[in-house]
This record gives sequence, structure tokens and C-alpha cells, in this order.
Amino acid sequence: MPNDWMPGVRKVETGAASARGLPVEAVICHVIQGARRTMDTWAAERPVVNQASYHFVLDTDGTPTQYVPISKRAWHAGRVPDQKAAAALWSQYKPGINPNDYTVGIGAEGMSESAWTSAQHASCVTILRWLNEEWDMTIDND
Repeated sequence: MPNDWMPGVRKVETGAASARGLPVEAVICHVIQGARRTMDTWAAERPVVNQASYHFVLDTDGTPTQYVPISKRAWHAGRVPDQKAAAALWSQYKPGINPNDYTVGIGAEGMSESAWTSAQHASCVTILRWLNEEWDMTIDND
């Protein structure tokens, strides 16, 4: 089995994770709508109150933190209300199936109206390369 935790990455394990319904097939990269330190606070909750998590969160300086092992389901994408639009935008979307079941979530610290920093982009590329090598995932623009 591939390594669940990326070596050399800050690790803060959260309880906001569950068993996967499907094999890992895709990666969703998006903004977390806030600060990484909030994810640290939520990760410490027992029992879990804020039902949100990512496999990785990238600080604005590019520092990655891993919260969920890759073999588990993070709670980052949720259900998609407009399935036709989702299928038109993303070829890996599976209508009627929660994307968390088959994706890895990489979140960038920040808000949707602000661009990712160059350091976040570089860190994301490093994680994608690791997923490609360790998990044999094909990484493409889609």
C-alpha cells in the first residue's frame, strides 16, 4: 500500500475524516475560505464540531500541512447541487456521488477573491508529483 502521509510535511491529524467509498482517482485544488490556523483548531476538536477537512492545506508562504491520510476521505468538496454544470466543468465528476469519496483535497489558505501565491502553486506541484509517484495518480489540467 502507498504511503498515507507525505514525508517531510507538517502533520496535524483531524477526526473530520471517514472511510473512502471509492478508490482515489482525482485531486481537487481550491481555496479554503480562511486561514490555515482555523483548520488546526478544527482538527483538534473531539468530538468533531466543524465538519470540514482537507488532505492538505497550503499556507500563503507555501508551507503544507496534511490533516487526513490519503486512504481516508476528507470533507472538503461536499455534494454538488448542480450536477449538469459540474459534469460540464470537470470530466472526473461522478453525478450522484459525493466527490469526497474519490478525491484528494488540496486547499490554499485565503479567500476566493484572492489569487494563490506563487509559493502555494509551487507547494501544490510538489504534492501533485508525490501523489503521482506514490499513489500512481495521473495528474492533468482537468
